[in-house]
Amino acid sequence: MNILLKKVEVPISFDGADVVELLATLVYWSENSSHHSVVMMAATISSLILDFTSEDALRQHPGFDDGKLAGLCQLFKRSMTASSEDVFYEEVDLYEIVISGYSRWSEHFPRIKAAVGK
Repeated sequence: MNILLKKVEVPISFDGADVVELLATLVYWSENSSHHSVVMMAATISSLILDFTSEDALRQHPGFDDGKLAGLCQLFKRSMTASSEDVFYEEVDLYEIVISGYSRWSEHFPRIKAAVGK
């Protein structure tokens, strides 16, 4: 996560397969956990990864399907619609990273934007 946060200082790039596999793993991890901290961590890392791509680019990848996009939509909906009681003190920074990332890339991910409703 720290490398993704420092993308200006530490230039990195992903190919399509890397992005698809990382996002799929993060969605799977969060879907199978009842811990809000897992959801926030998965959403945070996913948010940082989405800075490197777009919905159109992901949909063109053969390993990315509507199910994976739906999973991403649910991940961000769960993380961004949390009430203040749901976001624990140690998760506030993660929440802020997700919100900040969303403001950067939401126009490039219309299905996530529609799911979140913001």
